[in-house]
Amino acid sequence: VASLAADAEGGLWIGTRSGLNRREGNRFTAFTRRDGLTDESVSGVHFSRSGVLWITTRGGMYQFKNGRILPYDFQTESQGRSPEFLGAYEDRRGNLWAFGDTYLINLTEGKRFNYFRGAEAASVRIWSLCEGRDGRLWIGTSGRGLFCFEENRFQPLTLGELHLPNGVCAIHEDREGSLWLGTPGGGLVQLSSQPV
Repeated sequence: VASLAADAEGGLWIGTRSGLNRREGNRFTAFTRRDGLTDESVSGVHFSRSGVLWITTRGGMYQFKNGRILPYDFQTESQGRSPEFLGAYEDRRGNLWAFGDTYLINLTEGKRFNYFRGAEAASVRIWSLCEGRDGRLWIGTSGRGLFCFEENRFQPLTLGELHLPNGVCAIHEDREGSLWLGTPGGGLVQLSSQPV
């Protein structure tokens, strides 16, 4: 299981290496090549506010609308290791973001942002996005930890003496504004918004 998303009807969508599945109660429905996925290795699933399910795979990006899987084409001009897609994310303003190994693309505005280049790009990959309540995008990476993306600029997060994990696979902001980071091998890390 690479990714999970819940729909408005209470169904759970599950992205796996062998396709997309929807669980509703005890019933599972599988979506594979015969349903429109040209690559069955699903790396991410994300629901937009409009109810569209965005599906990302190693071979491209899809949307699930009106019961059908449809390809979503856009130019990547990847400057990373491969044109691999890892995920999609919609922010509160309705901007749809695609993120690959070393880049972000604002698909709504047609803007691409590269930060990790050269030798550094070989050891870094963007794994996750989360919009904070203040509108900043938090970016979890392998190799470089947590970044803030604000005003079209990447800023690495440094907290003085605090040693943050080098890998951040998942990010979630709770109701109090604290960030929860899922890390490989380091468990769950909470960055509290309130002084302890």
